[in-house]
Parts: sequence; C-alpha cells; structure tokens
Amino acid sequence: MNTRSISSRLVRPAAAVLMLIVLTGTAAACGGDPDSLTVYSGRSEKLIGPIFEAFTAETGIALDVRYGSSNDLALLLAEEGDKSPADVFLSRSPGPAGYLDDLGMLSELDNDVLARVASGDRSPDGTWVGFAGRGRVLVYNIDEVATGDLPDSVFDLTGPEYAGRVAVPGSNSSFQDWFTLFRLRNGDDVAIEWLDAMVTNDSRFYPKNGAIVEAV
Repeated sequence: MNTRSISSRLVRPAAAVLMLIVLTGTAAACGGDPDSLTVYSGRSEKLIGPIFEAFTAETGIALDVRYGSSNDLALLLAEEGDKSPADVFLSRSPGPAGYLDDLGMLSELDNDVLARVASGDRSPDGTWVGFAGRGRVLVYNIDEVATGDLPDSVFDLTGPEYAGRVAVPGSNSSFQDWFTLFRLRNGDDVAIEWLDAMVTNDSRFYPKNGAIVEAV
C-alpha cells in the first residue's frame, strides 16, 4: 500500500477543534485551592498529558485531570452545576462548548488570554478559545490515482470518475465537526445535496479514519 495525503481546500483555515474553557459558578471556582486546578479533558491522556505536565512544571500548579469524551463531560458538568469540582474544561469539538455556553456555565477569559488567539478561533463573548486545530486531508493510493487526477475540492468527489472509489468516516466525530463547518459555510441545501450525491456515487462509509487509511 502506497498512500499520500493532500489537504482539502474546503476547510482552510482549519477550524479550532480543541476548546479551552474556564467554568464559572462551580464549587472549585468559588473557593478552591489556588495552587491546584481540576480539569475535565475531552482529549485523551496520551495526547494531552505531556502538555499538562509541562504546565505544572512551569507554573507549579498541580492539575487533577478527569478524562472522558467531550460530550459526556459536558453533560456531567451540566448535571453537577455549581457543585462541580471542575475549573477548566478542554473540549475536542465545538458542540459541547456551545452547549455549556448556552447554559451560562462559562466564565469570560482574561483579555491577555484572548489576545493570543485570532478572533476567528475564539467565541465572540470571550468564553472560550481554540487550543489546537485540525486540518482535513484526502488520503489516496499513489499506485491507483495519478497526481493529475486528484480533485480540486470535495465537490469533485461526486463526479462519475470517483464512483465507488471514495470512503467517508460518516460516524466519526471529527468528520461530523467538519461537515458542520461545511454546512455553515455552504448552507444546508448545498450540504444535503453534496451528501446525497456522495451516497448516489456509491461512496463507502466507514466508522473511523484509520479503517479508511488501511483500506486505501
């Protein structure tokens, strides 16, 4: 298997997908230990743990981290309400952040924090900032697809030349985040038409990105 990746032109610049959020009105925020913070992290320890360790080494602030899915942690925070021990919520996608923001559970971040992040990668009311970004790519088999035959955008993938040759991680959360951005940029009608065209074009749907890479 010989594979290569090309960036999808449709999603540049990449949307912020890790949201750093400070919670308001929680038990921790109302009188917790100033030398420690409780973090609810929607990103796995394997990926984000070294950053937490570097933070503690630099600041001396100890972190008590609870790991889980962003959606589950957001629901837990909503259930805990002002009795939650959490000070900070790190979400891997925008949805849980918006959910908690609508509930009024997010505190406005300091201006010096907001100033470090581009306006397009933070909330208009300053309640969250993007912590990291994700770029979507198209992976292809260089033995099967010539460079000159590569699509210019995802819109081209609905053409007859790609019938039965494209795979999509439809149930993957990161794909769903991308499709939300796609829909917001192009409108519901265009998004639905594209998705219907992908199905009609005999696109194959997989649960995860890794399975697609293996198939390619």
